[in-house]
Amino acid sequence: MLRISLEILPLAALTPAFWAFIVVIFATAFVSRRQLPTGPATTSRAWIGSLLALFAAPLALLVAGLVLSPAGAHRSPHELLALTTLYTIAGAQLGVLAWVVWQRRIYLWPTIVIAIIAAWWTAGAFFTASMAVTNTWL
Repeated sequence: MLRISLEILPLAALTPAFWAFIVVIFATAFVSRRQLPTGPATTSRAWIGSLLALFAAPLALLVAGLVLSPAGAHRSPHELLALTTLYTIAGAQLGVLAWVVWQRRIYLWPTIVIAIIAAWWTAGAFFTASMAVTNTWL
């Protein structure tokens, strides 16, 4: 699943989920740019830790795709529940993206670049997991 999610990245850039992620990233960046950072400067360990949080959702999507995929060649009767799980994980990633961009606004441009990479992989993982859950492969 991991290999497939990385191979599908060129197609993932065309999905509406990816562009929704991009809108959230840049809207948060625009608003956070106007707001000066307050409080003590964060350490590089905290910055790296919050950026690693961005990559938890793609891995969770791939695990959910493996666990919730039907065993046989037919579609599962629990397909709606499985797809709802995938949409919930992807929706949570929107919140994580906004939170990380807001929290790490002192390093805004590196954070934006890493958030876009995470959003791109999330879109690819969502695409791959939804193909696994519906048992409909390209």
